[in-house]
Amino acid sequence: MGTSLRSAVAVCLATAALAAGATTAFAQEATPRGSVSETPGQPAFLDLRNGADFDPGRFLGRKRLVVVFADNPCDEDFIRQMKLLQKDPGALSARDVVVIADTNPKKPSPLRERLHPDGFGLVLLGKDGRIGLRAPAPRRLGDITRAIDAAHETAAPPAPAPQGAPSGDGG
Repeated sequence: MGTSLRSAVAVCLATAALAAGATTAFAQEATPRGSVSETPGQPAFLDLRNGADFDPGRFLGRKRLVVVFADNPCDEDFIRQMKLLQKDPGALSARDVVVIADTNPKKPSPLRERLHPDGFGLVLLGKDGRIGLRAPAPRRLGDITRAIDAAHETAAPPAPAPQGAPSGDGG
């Protein structure tokens, strides 16, 4: 069995276990290239949750959600997306991201009912619950982190004016 196929089967089996009710985290050693880890020198973890029993309200205001939908855990796009997310889990952890895997359209989860995916889909939900990115095909991790960072920059409060500068209110 080739490495790529073995990896795809491992993702498929892990997701099937997740669909059976397990909650898991995939570990990856932090790389010298600058992967972020909760503790320096320790592995970074992809916080992965089962969409079937996930309550998004528990994380509102605290975490961003990357929801990955598919019609089954062995969907090629789903496997590809999960591999892309696992490349640098520290980048997601640093941005307060929880990854939700939802691969059972026969038993619609609250997220599936709200977001109405058609087959494979990736949706980024901000801490405020708003959609920040929606994609019908797998996206690179950089695309996802840029969408998070762009939304975070636009949500930041304006910097205070320097002392002595005009306030803009006419006086």
